Amino acid sequence: MSDIEFEKYLKDDEHILWSHIPEERKFYLRNGIFVIIGAILILGGVGMMLKSTEHRAWYAIIFGAIVVFSYINHPKAYLLTDKRVLIFKGKKHKEIPYYNISFVAVEKKNSDMGTVVLCFTRLRKRPGHHSNEYNVRWRNLYDIQGCEKAADII
Repeated sequence: MSDIEFEKYLKDDEHILWSHIPEERKFYLRNGIFVIIGAILILGGVGMMLKSTEHRAWYAIIFGAIVVFSYINHPKAYLLTDKRVLIFKGKKHKEIPYYNISFVAVEKKNSDMGTVVLCFTRLRKRPGHHSNEYNVRWRNLYDIQGCEKAADII
């Protein structure tokens, strides 16, 4: 995606300050666990099909395939505007307004490449309650060239 393609996600009077598309998708431990669980479900389903003709085997195979393919080959792109952080994964995107971000850290891999770690809060509405609660969340921006510059913008 280029900055021109990002334009459609901008709000009125919002400007792009920085954008980055990592060169290649890395395989991280968090994703690896889900891929392993998905593969176990697929293999278990195939094993169940070989022993019997139960329909549960198909459910395991289908669910396992969904888990595996949802964590493989999803390119990411990161966009910093003057109002928020946008994280694109496949056709979906998440947004984090700057006023929700309470902490930014940089984990460097080498002199200029690293991960930008964001700590932010989200207000969660509780159905059936008169009060709301805040959730603290973390989000990582992986394989960022110029990670300190991105952290400074945030």
